[in-house]
Amino acid sequence: MEPVADKNNGHGKRARGVQASAAKLRAAQLAAGIKSQAELAKRIQQLEGLDKPPRSLVNRVFSGEQVDLLSLERVARALHIEAWALYLSSDDQQADTLTPQHSITAKTQRAPLLYLSGALTLLLLIIVLYFPASDNKPAQPAATASPALQLERKVITVLPFQGDQTAMLTPALEQVLAIYSSSLPGSASRFASANPLQLLADKQADVVFTGESRQFGRHLAIRLFVYQRHGMQQIWAGTMAASSSVALLQDYFATAISQSQQSYSLPQNPDWQLTQRYTDSLNYFELDRTEQNLLRLVSELSAVIRLDATYTDAHAALCSALIQESILSGAADKLHEAQQACDVAAAQNAEAISVLQAQANLARKQGDTEQAAQLLQQVLAKDSNNVTAKFVLAEVQMLQFRKSGDASYIETAIGLLGEAFASEPDNWKLPYTLGRAYYFSGNVDAAINWSAQAAKIRPEFQTYNNLGTLQFCKGDLVAARQHYLAALHYQPEQEIVLANIATVHYYLEEYQQAIAILQQRLDTLEQKGADQQYNIWMNLANAYRHVGANSEAVLAYQKSLHYIEHAIAKGEANHLQRAIRVAIYLDLALLQPELVSAQLQASLREEALALDAAAEPASLHIMALVWMYLGDMDKAAQLKQRLAGNCPGFVASPDFAPLNTYLSAAHE
Repeated sequence: MEPVADKNNGHGKRARGVQASAAKLRAAQLAAGIKSQAELAKRIQQLEGLDKPPRSLVNRVFSGEQVDLLSLERVARALHIEAWALYLSSDDQQADTLTPQHSITAKTQRAPLLYLSGALTLLLLIIVLYFPASDNKPAQPAATASPALQLERKVITVLPFQGDQTAMLTPALEQVLAIYSSSLPGSASRFASANPLQLLADKQADVVFTGESRQFGRHLAIRLFVYQRHGMQQIWAGTMAASSSVALLQDYFATAISQSQQSYSLPQNPDWQLTQRYTDSLNYFELDRTEQNLLRLVSELSAVIRLDATYTDAHAALCSALIQESILSGAADKLHEAQQACDVAAAQNAEAISVLQAQANLARKQGDTEQAAQLLQQVLAKDSNNVTAKFVLAEVQMLQFRKSGDASYIETAIGLLGEAFASEPDNWKLPYTLGRAYYFSGNVDAAINWSAQAAKIRPEFQTYNNLGTLQFCKGDLVAARQHYLAALHYQPEQEIVLANIATVHYYLEEYQQAIAILQQRLDTLEQKGADQQYNIWMNLANAYRHVGANSEAVLAYQKSLHYIEHAIAKGEANHLQRAIRVAIYLDLALLQPELVSAQLQASLREEALALDAAAEPASLHIMALVWMYLGDMDKAAQLKQRLAGNCPGFVASPDFAPLNTYLSAAHE
């Protein structure tokens, strides 16, 4: 069967010249259970997420007009059939051009058969009318019988990819196919404006490979298809980061080609419109982690899964999105939903990069940093340039550093983030996280520089708030206030910024203003069922203590302790949280000594000794206060001095008043 070839070469005419068979369209429509062209247009609308049904497209195809291959493919996908199976062949044309005499003769000879055909049609109508489908969801595309791909002793041609990143994609495909033809590498440039159908018709090639790609933010949606005598077939569609290694891309291409050679059925790959929709949805991961953005992300991924329940990448991405929702809201049920999504993805393809990344995110959230690190190393073994894996692995390393105080973890994290930033210099999350890593290492100047770079790449709430906090640490309260206000411009009344402003009030000894802001924030979180923020309760307790509201302070300290003890019991507490726990018990001992026994006091001292490896400024701050409360003023002074070298803004805390008095007396 020969498709109708387009005689015009060049990009402008490259995709024109395909005509569908009316008989094959009717047969496919009946097999798919679609009663009308209007219903078919609505099916395409649903599959592609369009605002309106593409009725004119369907009308052109059914009226026998010549259409481009991609238009016919859209109709074919909705009918759950390969586009080549709908092509108008010479047999179809011969049947349409029968002379009247031949037609009458044929009708006479087929008359008995027509009665049988009518009876069968009536039976089919009865089945459709009285046995409707069980639901309204579109059926999953079944594997379509098609000839296996034959490449041995064939003339193979590669045409340039259409779309984005073609300079990477086309040579990668040529290299994969080079095992079948040594003349392939670089050959695509000779056919830059060729028509694949014309190449086949003129017998300049037996098989023509090409593809299409679209870039959505950091990611590429890619599909690979092949032209043969019997038509065009998509053999793979998928998503990968634009910065991923060429080796990974070639592995995807080689696997798809190998599967097409070994099987007579169409290899499993997502619908192209669905692939693009999924890839576009990943951009929500790059935005602020807000409730609205996460709801949109989850909604898009859920829609993709409803249209194709076998879409492994979508299940894995949904797992990661639900993990972020659980972090933002503190709701345990979201983590359970995330586990379910990860389980579905792993059952479909446990070795997929998206699945390994999602499982690593889940392990990290559940406190299993070793398992998370192992999974991410598996990803990097498959794709040495995987920026997401390096980024998340750096986060895991920082978490391990905060738990153990081992500086080697932070050094590894900084190295990973530096490699990732070299691959994606426009990715704001990388300098942002480098700023955090340097902050934990005690290098506040480097932290401010990297955080300022992140804010320059992406000026928004998160980057400005983080930069303001680092400047506060440095003691530059004017710059800190400026960037806190800039953050508020993007998210007015945002609770985190307001809490930071409350901290400024606290340092200025404006305790009532701090109490008002912190209490309002807790009220808001309580309405959402997410008031388990130990740090807010601790800050509120400190402010109450300074104004003499001891009963309120005790209750707030106990709330903070409750949430920290819960984290410790689950094995999720880091070095800072354990230090805060000791400090809170010592604060309670000052307010109500009967709440802290002598035995507990002794154990707190032992625990303080075990926490002496504090390096990050926040932990140094707390440990200096701990030793001050324990009466070891000299040790407290040493830690405060280290803190002044790393985070001079912190030493202005009014909580250091007893230590400052001691130091003043010592110097007199």
